[in-house]
Amino acid sequence: ARISPAAAVVFDVPSDEDTVMGARVYVAGGLSTDGRRFTSVESYDPPNDEWFECAPMQEARSAAMAFSQGSKFYVVGGENGDASADDDGILRTMEVYDEDLGSPHFEFGPPMPSPRCAAASGMIDGKFYVAGGRGPQFEMLTSTVVFDVETQERSHLAEMPEPGADGARAVV
Repeated sequence: ARISPAAAVVFDVPSDEDTVMGARVYVAGGLSTDGRRFTSVESYDPPNDEWFECAPMQEARSAAMAFSQGSKFYVVGGENGDASADDDGILRTMEVYDEDLGSPHFEFGPPMPSPRCAAASGMIDGKFYVAGGRGPQFEMLTSTVVFDVETQERSHLAEMPEPGADGARAVV
């Protein structure tokens, strides 16, 4: 198999929070080489090999977790780069974009129980799992949290055997 180049991203920004919704890949936020975080969101349309600018998030962030369910795209946690802020700039906020409503912006959803960035995450049967990551003071975490999209409830699960962050993720 041969890998072909795809269209360039709308913004010349390395973004690191992504998810697939329908037939598009969404990329939210990111970190520039000079340390700035972004509110930008882009979507990639593979059949047409095109990138599109989407509504921006309300809060600039990098190292967040993202997922989609139905017509909604969620961005959770991350870091805003403000080490003097509460929780050292590590975020607990959730932002939600509903593609079906044609909403011109993201709205805040229920926050995570604790601030977290750079965690492994994935969706299984309508539940979003977040494992490990980094907390305030960039402490490596062992906690695992699950968010039920339908009930909007969160619960803690078994701790990971070792703390971890910045790991690869996949749902099998």
